[in-house]
Order: sequence, then C-alpha cells, then structure tokens
Amino acid sequence: MGLATGDLAISLDGIDCHGFLDHWLWLLKEPHEIILITCIGDLILEAKNGAIIWLDTGSGDLEQIAASFAEFKTNMALPENAERWFMALTVYDLISEQGPLKHGECFSYKVAPVLGGSYNLANFERSDLSVHLRLFGQIHQRVSDLSIGEALSKLPMDM
Repeated sequence: MGLATGDLAISLDGIDCHGFLDHWLWLLKEPHEIILITCIGDLILEAKNGAIIWLDTGSGDLEQIAASFAEFKTNMALPENAERWFMALTVYDLISEQGPLKHGECFSYKVAPVLGGSYNLANFERSDLSVHLRLFGQIHQRVSDLSIGEALSKLPMDM
C-alpha cells in the first residue's frame, strides 16, 4: 500500500485546534485533548484519565481504544486497527484519485452516513477540517435528539 501511519493523519502544525471540539461537547461531556486527526476527519482524543478515545465523526460514536497513549501507539501498528481507526485503504484510494490533502483539509462525507450516505469513495470530498468537525458535530447532535421515525427533512445547521 505504501502509506505509513503518519500518512493517515493530518499534520496539526500551524493549525489552531481551538474550537474543534465545541460542536461535540454534547457527546464528550468532559474536556478531552486532541492528539491526532485522521485524514477522514475522525479524532483521537485523550481523556483526563489518560484513556485514548476514538471519535468516529461518520457514525458519531465514541469508543475507548486504549488505556494509555503508549498502548495506543502499540495497537496503532496492527493492520486491523489502521484500517478500522484510519480507514487506511479508503484513504489510499482517495489520495490516488484526488491527490494528497492540502494543509487544513480532510476527506469528508458528501452525505453523512447517519443520513444515509455510504462509505464508498464516491461519497467523499475534500473539506476544510474545521467545517467538517463543526458540521458533523451538529448533524449528530440533531440526529441524537430525534425520536425513531421522526423526519430529518428540517435539520437546521449553524454554519
């Protein structure tokens, strides 16, 4: 494949991450520190207790994936985790199709999976990272407030 783990994460050099979690506070409930952002715009976070949390922005799910950063680094090297947490094969194909990401960009969903979008390559486009995180945080918050069967037709977003 030719991609190292570093190729699957966005360089945060020169990026002001302040505010990236603002639209996810409803889910996080407590402060977290961003330690890594994947090319797909998912977040790897560190909780106050040192646990490493994966925030999947496509599904809107939080999952503890390691008890510590050292354990995360070890587990990150496993191919199944590179695919699950970083969508390595998808990123490789997207880079082949669309070229490498520019600074401050991620590959984002055209239609959010929670709204019926797919994980197919055709449903990805380049996006400003802050726009992706703001939009998907709002989408998941609004969807989480709906009851089963309630219409999604009017889902106002604060952009």
